[in-house]
Amino acid sequence: MERGNVMRDLILSETNVWSTPHVIQELRRRELRWDEFLRIYVNDLAFGASQKEWIKKLLEEGNIGLGIELIAATNCERDFSELLDQRIHQWEDMYNYALEEASSYLGEQSSEISEDETSQFLEMLDLSKKYAYEKAYGDAYNAAAKAHELLMKIISERKKILEETYRQISMRIQTAGMELMAMATDRFPGGNEMMERARKIHLVANTALIYRNFATAQKAVVWLDAILAGSTVPIAEIDQFCSGNFTPVVMPVDEDLPRPTLEQEISPTKFERDWSDDDDDYLIDNYDVLTDDQLKSRFISTTSEIKNRIRYLGLTIDRSKRIKLPIRNPYVAGKPIKSDKVFVGREDVFEFIQDTLGSVSQEEDKNLCALIGHRRTGKTSLLLQLKGKKREIVQPRIPVFVDMEGILPLSPRLPTPNFFWKMSSDIVDGLVEFGVEIQLPNQSEFEEPALRFREFLRDSVQATGNRGIVVMIDEFQAIEPTQSALNVDIYHMLRHIIQHSSGVDFILSGTMEVQRLIREYGAAMFGSAVTKRIDFLEEREARKLIVSPVKNLITYTGEAEDLIVKLTACHPYFVQLMCLTLTSYLIERGKSKVSAHDVERIIPQVLERGIHFDELWTTDMQDVEKYLMAIVGELQGGKDDWCTINNIESRLRSESIMPRDEARLIESIEKLRSRGILKTSEDGKDIRFYVTVFGKWVSSNKPLAIVRRDIQTDAARLNRRISREPLAS
Repeated sequence: MERGNVMRDLILSETNVWSTPHVIQELRRRELRWDEFLRIYVNDLAFGASQKEWIKKLLEEGNIGLGIELIAATNCERDFSELLDQRIHQWEDMYNYALEEASSYLGEQSSEISEDETSQFLEMLDLSKKYAYEKAYGDAYNAAAKAHELLMKIISERKKILEETYRQISMRIQTAGMELMAMATDRFPGGNEMMERARKIHLVANTALIYRNFATAQKAVVWLDAILAGSTVPIAEIDQFCSGNFTPVVMPVDEDLPRPTLEQEISPTKFERDWSDDDDDYLIDNYDVLTDDQLKSRFISTTSEIKNRIRYLGLTIDRSKRIKLPIRNPYVAGKPIKSDKVFVGREDVFEFIQDTLGSVSQEEDKNLCALIGHRRTGKTSLLLQLKGKKREIVQPRIPVFVDMEGILPLSPRLPTPNFFWKMSSDIVDGLVEFGVEIQLPNQSEFEEPALRFREFLRDSVQATGNRGIVVMIDEFQAIEPTQSALNVDIYHMLRHIIQHSSGVDFILSGTMEVQRLIREYGAAMFGSAVTKRIDFLEEREARKLIVSPVKNLITYTGEAEDLIVKLTACHPYFVQLMCLTLTSYLIERGKSKVSAHDVERIIPQVLERGIHFDELWTTDMQDVEKYLMAIVGELQGGKDDWCTINNIESRLRSESIMPRDEARLIESIEKLRSRGILKTSEDGKDIRFYVTVFGKWVSSNKPLAIVRRDIQTDAARLNRRISREPLAS
């Protein structure tokens, strides 16, 4: 259990709530990391106020809900009755005005921003409504006002970009038009025919510019300039372009508009003093609680210098009101992603699914679609997208999700009937989500489980109006016979059902352990499947995942993006974990710009938070693989350096843990490489961790001495248990 969670339970059970009210409020809203908790806790304790002073402070800052709670706890209703009514009316009016202004402006500017941006700002307003529901009107007002301010800033900057883009393209069109008019037909490159073509292009460019379709106008101008210069141009494409099929479309939001680079936006101001990383860290952590005089004393600098540095670091809290970034943390680490907001890429996988499943025709031969990949690479999230924004890929079929791990454990007395009945139950639930009602058979009806399940599937297809069903079976490896009370016949039953159920398609998803099931159990159903491996994200997809969910609210430097990509190797879970931790840090500190140093600062928290670190370390790992990872971790020392296999062998020998069969070491390296844990050099002589942040975790948490002790302890415990158990007769 994390320390933050321990303190959460402890503090929330505190009856003397008035001593640390802001801690109580923050813990009710979200989890706090240890350092975040301490900052708020110390600030509250430092206030050192009496109960009545605390209540007045809370009412003044609009924390009406907390104020009411403390008034009741201290029996001060009479003392605060009049003031409470005044503050409630005052803050309610302020909040309602701020919310109405922000909502109205968002409606007015809806044509100037994208659908994703609209959704983003609606979420910010929803957050303000959540605070208002708590009667935390101060926070609610600040959140609505900040959303309004940010939207106004975005619209203003976009208008400047549009004006500049219009001006530049307009000048180019005008210049080209003047050249076109001044040039005689007999001197025109390509003659009269090409001149007519150029005039058509000029007309299209002007029309596109009027409608702010800058991409079309820009394309036309490039061709026009090329024709006037006598350069080769794509005649057929130009003729089609000018053939009259062009329909002007208003394009107020154009992703291709020229924008300042991140480096330009965050270019450093000239400062009077040298600012170290430690100085910046102190300023980031304390600028919202220390006075100007305290900051001047700490940094021995002027107020204007410190304010310039605050602005440069992207620190946005209004120091007089403690207004923070009014956003929810959109990232998800460890849980399947149902929303498409933080799901990116995988278009190749969706195309694969669409091509593999084919049409819904019942006469058509069926392909079994199988997705195989390491844990936490996004397989479950991908399947859930087929129920949401990507549903058109499987339509008209209805997608239903079946989690094999959720089906377990099975009844030990009748495991196979219980298995098929539970699958039927999940399918019923999945169909209900799409408005299809079907009766779940009684469990007693599954005496012939495979036959009854096929009948149930037939009834389900009929209930859909013969649109068909896609049964998405996740975590397929969970029904391994040695783990689930089933026997190997389950694979043959499922294969028969998959091949002979009309109107039903299947997508199977599982870890790389599925390959072992094929070898050990002859899971022939996979032998006939069309498989697709789910691996790490493409770099462009990882960068989109980093930036897009917080676009317009948080700005990354190129160096910060590069560092996250390097640390995570584009592993989807680790990208989400880094961004989740980083965004919590930014929200807490009111910081809207991200530098590489910010990313480095949150690495210790990332190493504490990630459950997948232990999962990678323990899942299907033999002793020699753990020794190997521990030695690489020590040799790297948390860095990203290569380690020679010769040095690793020497260390294994010196510690007397080298496998007797030396080929076992090479097999272990290959196993770790195939699982995306280790990476080998081109000549095969060096290795390092594939995911750098996992290497840092190993270096910090799994030194060789500790790993060796744990392995020996486990072996001794196993030997004692074996010696106590009688031999089977």
